[in-house]
Formats: sequence, structure tokens, C-alpha cells
Amino acid sequence: MIKTSYLVLALFIASSVLSSCSIPSEAPQWDTRWIVPAEDVAIEVSEFLPDEVILTPDGTAFTVEVDTFSFSQSLGEACPECPELHNQTALKPAFNTTLEGGSGLPPKVLSMEVTQAAPQIHVTNGFNFDPIRPEGGNTGSMILRFYTGADGQRLVDEIAIDGADVSFPPGSTLNRSFSVQDDTIKALVRAEIVIDSPAADSVLVDTSASINVFVEPETILIASAEIEVADEEFSADPVELDVEDIEEDMVDHITSGAFDLFVENPFAIAMNFDILITGPFPDIVKQVQFSDAVASTSRVEFTQEELHTFLGQPGAMLTGSGTVPTADTTTVTPQDTLRIDTRLDAVYHIGD
Repeated sequence: MIKTSYLVLALFIASSVLSSCSIPSEAPQWDTRWIVPAEDVAIEVSEFLPDEVILTPDGTAFTVEVDTFSFSQSLGEACPECPELHNQTALKPAFNTTLEGGSGLPPKVLSMEVTQAAPQIHVTNGFNFDPIRPEGGNTGSMILRFYTGADGQRLVDEIAIDGADVSFPPGSTLNRSFSVQDDTIKALVRAEIVIDSPAADSVLVDTSASINVFVEPETILIASAEIEVADEEFSADPVELDVEDIEEDMVDHITSGAFDLFVENPFAIAMNFDILITGPFPDIVKQVQFSDAVASTSRVEFTQEELHTFLGQPGAMLTGSGTVPTADTTTVTPQDTLRIDTRLDAVYHIGD
């Protein structure tokens, strides 16, 4: 909020100087410039985040939810020799198959630095035999893989399941967790399952039966995220100007003024910003543009009438809102805050 005591004291001194002068003829006239500090205006990183990215309550990380996804493969697709044996009891042919599925990151999230995540994968056996430990003594294997990247081809984690150690009987579900630690997740996440199923004793071949997979990326803890911010709207919390103690005769001597804005912009993106002063008077709206520089300055000029409208008034509040006008991206961290150090630069006229 405006440090009003500084302004009132400055104006009081200026008024006192004039009244204490010994004036032999005509009172002197001059303009005095006063630069008065104000409280910072802060715009938190949460104002720029897509809905799916949330700042944790302690403010140390983001959480993001990636959509669950599922996929499946029938025995007829997995086993090239099985379609001609459909609905027959026959020796189970050996086969090797791969099935996969995936999901994109939330809209406007391009990539994220993951500190902790454990995507859950659930594989249900809809076949009427165990594909990795069928009857007959031979054992096979199943490999579960988790990928990411622009094309979903970068391997993040792999889980090997040996049929000699783990059975996968009909109707059962294997539940496993992938480990994602201190890694970059980008664009796509994808799960892949490779099944090596050996030849076995006779089974009733049902080519419509399938292996069904369900993947839950669940909540992911991230340290930073690259996001799209085009057309993103943001706002600053209102702060009280606290200018009601400025006396009317002092206000009458203020002839011009401006807000000097010293902007710290860790997002390094250009913004359009509307400054709004509200109170028991008509709203005053001023528009300003912030550059994409990390540190910049802007100046917002007020007319004498506008200054006289809110200075000396109770309940005067300063707030603001804005948009990102360009198709821009930025990398954000939980600690990022756009700060606007505001100073009132006013001209006080002494004399008639």
C-alpha cells in the first residue's frame, strides 16, 4: 500500500515552508516533485498455470494430472497361428506380441521436470490360459515399459516379469508401478507390453479373448513446467492505497503525477496489464505493457483530475489484471512471482 505518511509529511513540509516565509510583496511560486514509495504488487505463478497444474499447499512443487489410458489386444491379433484354430482345442502355438497405448500431457503443458511419480499399470489376462506360464512346463516372459518424449520413444522405466517366478492365470490382474525420478516428461507418455508366450499343452483357442491394460499416471510431482501462455489471463490481489489522510488543501496543490512501475518478470513474457483504482469514486483504468525482459520499468501518467479523484479518499484500492497477447511459452517454477514495485511521482505546486 502507499506509504501515506511519507506523502503527507512531504506535503505538510512544503505547505509549512510557504506559510512561514516572510513575504514582503508577492508570494513565490514553485513546483516540488515528490517520489513516494508504495507496496509491491505481486502476481503469483498460480495465475499463469493451466487448470491441470496446481501449486502444492506448501508452495514447493507443482502437481499435475495426466489422463488415464487403456488399451488391449485380442488373441487373434497376438497369435498369427490362432485364427485358424478358433473354437478348437489344440496345442497352444508360441507367439511373441507387443501391445501399447498412451496419452498426451495436459493442454498447454509442453514438458515437466518430474521429481516424483509412480504411474500404475494394471494388466488383466482375459485368455483362458496363462501366457507366460502355460500348462506343459515351458515358461515365457512379459516386459512392461514406460516411455515419454515428443514421439513417445524415450524409455523411462522397464519392469521384467519372468514366468518362472510369476504366474499370470486366466482372469487375474498384474499390478505394477513404474518409477519416474528426476526425469523430464515431454509431450507424450506411453506404455508398452511385450509378451513372449511359449508353446504349450492343448487349450480351447478363443481368438476373441484379450489382454487388457489400464494405466494410471496419477498425480505427478514436478519441480518446473514448460507451459503455453498465449491468451492467458491473470490478476493481482487488490492492495489498499491508504491515501485518505492527505488533506484536501494538499490534494488541491498536486498538479500532475504518475506511477513508476519497476517490474521483475521471471516469466520473461510480454504482457498487457490494466491498472485499476477503485473506491467511492468512478473507476480509474490505465493500460500499460510489460516487456519480456526479466527487469523493466514503465510509467503510467495521471491527469490532475484523476489524481484529485482518488488522493485523500477513503477506501481507495489498487488492483490489476492482464493477458499474455502472443503465442508464447515459458518455464515456470513454484517460486516464480511477478513483482511490481510502484512509486507515486507527484508534482506539488507551492504558491497561488
